[in-house]
Amino acid sequence: NYYLPEKVQNVSDNIKICKSATSCRFLKYADGKPVSMIQVALKSNATRLDKNIINLAYTLPEYRNKGFANELLKTIKKTIKTHLVVANTLTEDGEKLFKPDTSKPKQKMKF
Repeated sequence: NYYLPEKVQNVSDNIKICKSATSCRFLKYADGKPVSMIQVALKSNATRLDKNIINLAYTLPEYRNKGFANELLKTIKKTIKTHLVVANTLTEDGEKLFKPDTSKPKQKMKF
C-alpha cells in the first residue's frame, strides 16, 4: 500500500491530476498513453513539509522537447498557487525545466 487513495481530475482531454493526501501527480497523455509526469509533494502535517515541492519530473524520451512538461508546469502553477518550490534533487535535465538558461536573456519564473 505504497500509494494512498487518489482522486483523479481531468483538466483537459490530455491532462489529468491525481491527488492524494500527500501528493499530486500531473500527467500528460499523448497517443492514448501517459508520456510526461510531474509530481508535487504537498505541504501538510502528514508530510511535515512547509512548502509544496516539485520532486519528480519525467517525460518519455521519444516525447521530449515537445513542450509537454512545460504544459504540465503551467497547470501546476494554476492549481498550486502558493508555497511552490523545486526540489534540489532533480537531475540536470529536470533542473533545466525549472531554471532559465543562463545563455539567454534572463526570464523570471513566478510560482
